[in-house]
Amino acid sequence: MPRNRKGRRTEVPPRGRRPRRGPKYTLTQAPQQGEPDRSLPDADRRALGRLARAYGPDTIGIAVKGVVLPKVGRPRCGWERNALAPLSLADTKELARLVRKYEREFIIGAAHQVVPRDAGRPRLGDEPYYERMHLADWLKDCAEEYRARGSRYPEHDAALELHELLFGGGSAVVSDAWLKTIKNKRLLGEKGYRNLARQIQEQPKAAKAHGMRLKSLPRWLKPQK
Repeated sequence: MPRNRKGRRTEVPPRGRRPRRGPKYTLTQAPQQGEPDRSLPDADRRALGRLARAYGPDTIGIAVKGVVLPKVGRPRCGWERNALAPLSLADTKELARLVRKYEREFIIGAAHQVVPRDAGRPRLGDEPYYERMHLADWLKDCAEEYRARGSRYPEHDAALELHELLFGGGSAVVSDAWLKTIKNKRLLGEKGYRNLARQIQEQPKAAKAHGMRLKSLPRWLKPQK
């Protein structure tokens, strides 16, 4: 019987005999049909979306077909790097990485399906606009209650009550920067209500069609006639 380097005996299987393999699928698991469902991770989806936003899905589809994928190992002398006309060198390398990781047809289809977002911070629509108006309405009503009690600074007391509702009392410190931010939001909300009142006065028919009237505005608002 042969021995290995450490002097231990090893068993050699006879020739022509292969180890027996188990079943490919168990009785409770059905074999998968077709290719598995692949999806781009978040990082690759953002990278492909950035390329689609910069050059367009059609240009990316044409560039995918022209990307030269390097073989495994050290590149040979005379191998030219990818240099596609509309894409920069960095974007070409990024596209080549996606094509090498996935496949050409998959990247072409994903480039037309991915929705590239606009540059900068995502837009929130009219949500901040109506949020400032709601905040101004609440602060003005609260200030009216403090003014009825004889408070000398009703707006400041209303802001302090808002801070207590949001962050709780006790250890929560009210900073001057937070008070200034709330004041600016309140002023912008009041400006929004004044603009809305002016639109109702200038376009009464359109306002009535949308169900907006001067009576529906807050009581503290005094529209200019």
